[in-house]
Amino acid sequence: MRRKKRSWWFLGIALLSLCGFLYFINAFSPETLPFKLSSLNIQLPTLPIFFVLLFLFLFSFFAFVLNNNARGFLIGLFAVIYLLLRFYHFTQIFFLIMLVAIFTTLTLLFAKRA
Repeated sequence: MRRKKRSWWFLGIALLSLCGFLYFINAFSPETLPFKLSSLNIQLPTLPIFFVLLFLFLFSFFAFVLNNNARGFLIGLFAVIYLLLRFYHFTQIFFLIMLVAIFTTLTLLFAKRA
């Protein structure tokens, strides 16, 4: 059985998104929800940008480490959904168990297809 070649693009994307994520955390405080791009006069909300950068980092990092795009996607999506549940105060253990069950089922579904 041949092994799939590891894509080095994912490592580059992971490092760039990690740098952007860390800059975003250090540059913007959570109290200032929309931040302004002074050159374009546009206001962007900080919360979606935070979650997109986090997902992009986790997806590309785990896709590189595990050499599997589907598992990287599922790990990134799991972390973002878990943090969104925490943000909206769904902190009961039931929600975590349901989330783990859903993502375990999806992982098994993707494993069956491959």
